[in-house]
Amino acid sequence: MGGDDTMKRETLCVAYTGEAVDSGAMSVNDLAPALLALSNLIGAANRLLNNDESTVDVRLNAHLERGSFEMSFEIIQSLSDQIKLLFNDSYSIEDILNHIGLFCTVSGFTGVTLFQLIRWIRNRKIDKVEETDKKTIKISIEEEVKEVSTATWTLYKSHRVKQQLEGVLHPLTKDGVESFEVRDKKNEEVTEKITKEEISLFSTPTDEILSTKKAIVKILSVNFEKGLKWKFNSGDSKFLATVNDDKFMEDVEKGKISFKAGDTLIVELETRQQIFFDTVKETIKVVKVEKVISNGEVVFDSSVEL
Repeated sequence: MGGDDTMKRETLCVAYTGEAVDSGAMSVNDLAPALLALSNLIGAANRLLNNDESTVDVRLNAHLERGSFEMSFEIIQSLSDQIKLLFNDSYSIEDILNHIGLFCTVSGFTGVTLFQLIRWIRNRKIDKVEETDKKTIKISIEEEVKEVSTATWTLYKSHRVKQQLEGVLHPLTKDGVESFEVRDKKNEEVTEKITKEEISLFSTPTDEILSTKKAIVKILSVNFEKGLKWKFNSGDSKFLATVNDDKFMEDVEKGKISFKAGDTLIVELETRQQIFFDTVKETIKVVKVEKVISNGEVVFDSSVEL
């Protein structure tokens, strides 16, 4: 018992509702990735807001049975992490859950949650973001303005947090699953509810730029296993790309084309850039190999039938 007294604990109760849940058609196995995402969501929010490597332990208390998908979790914070709260401007477990919208109780938090902010933004383009003070952010969209805490805004900007939240809500994409609820068991009230109709609001948003161009590249290394990347050099830059020219790869496998590291290719490159605030992910594909040049000679030309 003495060891338990050093732990800070909060209880979280969530549920999925709908005909598939009531009839038992929804499998526990379908639910497992969502539960993992919920644990990852809380852990990611904790590390983000507390800006350190502190951890929280998310434990499932309830025994799941067929037709019953209400779950009770115990979120535990160690004594060492509680001590940090006393000496730093840090967030407790309750703070973190409240800022997400996973209320433990129906009262005690009056700020705008991550769930509420996502609903308000509705995938619209944000026009302006102003820091009014160290704890408050003012967001402008069209003629509307919303003030939120820096904590909620920090969660909203996090690609990882949004991805895990999308995982939590993924069961709502299944037939017969209609809503995700956060419940206050003590007062038997629903403190937050997200419906199937709202699921598109919670999809991970990205701005995407897709471009294609012809390029001259030098082969640095190759990998013939499907889906794995080759390494190229183009001018002063090195990059990794998959080769998605099926006809070229088929001719290579049949021995019709031979080349080595250091040979030059004339290719069509497809570059996909996905932008989420300050995070940019770039994926490059070789969609067509037009020529292979080895020792100054063209050893393959796609316009010539082999």
